[in-house]
Amino acid sequence: MDKTFSIILTVWNRQEIIKRAIRSILNQTYGNFELIVVNDGSSDKTLENINSFTDERIKVISLKQNSGRIVARNRGMLVAKNDWICWLDSDDEYLSIYLEVMNNAINEFPDYKVFNFGAIILWRNKVSWTETFQYNGMTYRPVFKPNEAEVGHEHFESGHIGAGSFIFHRECVKGVGLLPEMPSPYELAEVSGIPSYGRLVRPLGNPWGDDYYMFYKLTRKFKSKPLDMNLYCQHIRREND
Repeated sequence: MDKTFSIILTVWNRQEIIKRAIRSILNQTYGNFELIVVNDGSSDKTLENINSFTDERIKVISLKQNSGRIVARNRGMLVAKNDWICWLDSDDEYLSIYLEVMNNAINEFPDYKVFNFGAIILWRNKVSWTETFQYNGMTYRPVFKPNEAEVGHEHFESGHIGAGSFIFHRECVKGVGLLPEMPSPYELAEVSGIPSYGRLVRPLGNPWGDDYYMFYKLTRKFKSKPLDMNLYCQHIRREND
């Protein structure tokens, strides 16, 4: 059975690279999706570059002023119409089989409402922040497999999850809610109530934190099915790059 996906892509002043992220979605081998691009008050040519695409599956939301990644993600989730929600950061990209693999996995494991998987890590300035391994000259972050609890999963620290490395059913949002709308992940860490949340978030800074927060909250109530595949490319930058 074909599943439907809503991809939330948030962006602020990324005129040089936003097309790469959008193309990675439009080039999917599985086409039953909507792409919701939330332009977070960009002041450069980001919106112009977004509007250069004419695919009818693209929906553009433009915020009048820069409100932060958390607010932008929430706006995207609020207008999502399809059953499965995916995130992508504007400097990252999906492999072309991303949605096809997800559709097959959902059909194979129908009892799961959350799935997660690994990533190909593309370094900039060679800054290492989590466990990775090398293979054939490439760097990978293996799929994270948190210990299961009676309900959901046991506590785990940040550093294992990227925005593009998990998906969840829209029904889950009713159970865990949207992201708390804080100006930055620093403040999100303060109110999260998650033990040791700030350990990694603080030194790395914005935009780190909302992906870990959402996955952690989801796995308090739902079990995630880990898939031993690397389905998206995460471009790692230093904080001020």
